[in-house]
Amino acid sequence: MMKTCVLPIDSRPCSYDFVKDLADINGAECILPPLRIMDDFRQPSDFSTISKWLDTVSCDTLILSIDQLLYGGLLASRQSGISLQAALERLNILKKLKQKNPNLRVFASSVLMRTTVSTLSLESKVWWEDVSQYAKASYFVSIDETDQVNKERLLELEKKIPESVLSEFLSVRKRNHEVNKKCIELVNYGLIDFLLILQEDCSEYGMHRAEQKKLLEIIDKYELQNRVLLHNGTDESTTELLARAASTKPKHIQVKWLGENSDFIALFEDRPFIDNLKSHLNIMNIHEDEESDTILFIYLPKNGQKDFCADWEKQPDSGYDPGELESFAQSIADAINQGKDCYLLDVAFANGGDPELLQSLAKQVEVSKLCGYSAWNTASNALGTILSQIVLSKGENSEANKRFTTSRIMDDVIYQAVIRKRLEKDLRERGLDPFSIANVDLAEALLQVRYEEVKPLIEEIIPNALTSLGFTLRWYRTFEIEICNRSKSKGVVF
Repeated sequence: MMKTCVLPIDSRPCSYDFVKDLADINGAECILPPLRIMDDFRQPSDFSTISKWLDTVSCDTLILSIDQLLYGGLLASRQSGISLQAALERLNILKKLKQKNPNLRVFASSVLMRTTVSTLSLESKVWWEDVSQYAKASYFVSIDETDQVNKERLLELEKKIPESVLSEFLSVRKRNHEVNKKCIELVNYGLIDFLLILQEDCSEYGMHRAEQKKLLEIIDKYELQNRVLLHNGTDESTTELLARAASTKPKHIQVKWLGENSDFIALFEDRPFIDNLKSHLNIMNIHEDEESDTILFIYLPKNGQKDFCADWEKQPDSGYDPGELESFAQSIADAINQGKDCYLLDVAFANGGDPELLQSLAKQVEVSKLCGYSAWNTASNALGTILSQIVLSKGENSEANKRFTTSRIMDDVIYQAVIRKRLEKDLRERGLDPFSIANVDLAEALLQVRYEEVKPLIEEIIPNALTSLGFTLRWYRTFEIEICNRSKSKGVVF
């Protein structure tokens, strides 16, 4: 059996736990670093410790986050703590690993930096929006030097944004871009077998466009179009690479659309969703086949994608009427009752899934009969996760697969779409910052209360789901939660 070593992009549950859970479902032998040597929110991992761990692990395949290796995690990759020279020197570990094991397959990912800064506090959220606008205005000026409106906008933003914030953002972009260029060269040299360049949070227009163009030119120069892919997404990449490494033959699926606008551009992304779908399918060697018994239902936004966490005071509306939702649910239920393996991807919203669709589905069939569900964060995050589950579950809705699907519903729908805003309101009323929580014990107690509060909704969608699950905050913020068995002690590593 293939032995796979995984160095994920960071220690969040979506990067770390999803990998081990999906490996368990697949029966793959997967080795991850202990959580104690990984990054922890604002604390990067130590390169020396990580590199020593890599050197001691014996495996056939290495799934490697370049950002974890070089900078100590995704958040750290947006900071200037590591120079370009030091980063390039750290890449030499790949040569050492290949010399030690010439047959080692290396599947790597590297992030094309988001078009704004990290949101690490309520205060930094202000700069998140301003830097995003700076990146967009900069792009328009770069393609049209006579654009006086955006030139004036740039000057306004340069005066408004602290010099330390803007200069770090620009210098880190430059460093990371050079690293991405180097990674493509390493594919050409044979030190990396397959590379994902991940376009992190962005919009249709921004300074990332010029960086993409240059990277695609290098890919074309070396004729690496089949070994280097660039598309939207980031957090889902480790599970996707695991699926690519573990699959030995093509997977065939039907894609059925719930809605009509498959070419919408999702929030935090820069290209039509259907283009990202094709690229993500390509990663995992998945082919569309109208005769397949495996069906991926994709729930699309009706009038442009909305965001569950954009406004703390309002709950977004899908725009679909009850009859339309019932029709969508009926399509899924009919396929399940026909014995098809059905997976549901909800991209109608960013940062959460639509409870109303699952409520409608639960009236027609047991939601637990879904073979998979995904609706978290960005459209590509959710897409990559569900495709990984399709490949790694091997067409079997095992007990382990059912547990993973249940945890996704409890997180993507119940927490992200329903509880998260309420929890953040609870914290703010107590003087706590949801982006950097000073009293985690209190926050977790409030989290438990909020889950109990929505128990009727949970029972309606997926009965008894609360019985065996516990909920904690691995990082000191509300952006994500850890879902585990109640009997599992916090901090136990895989």
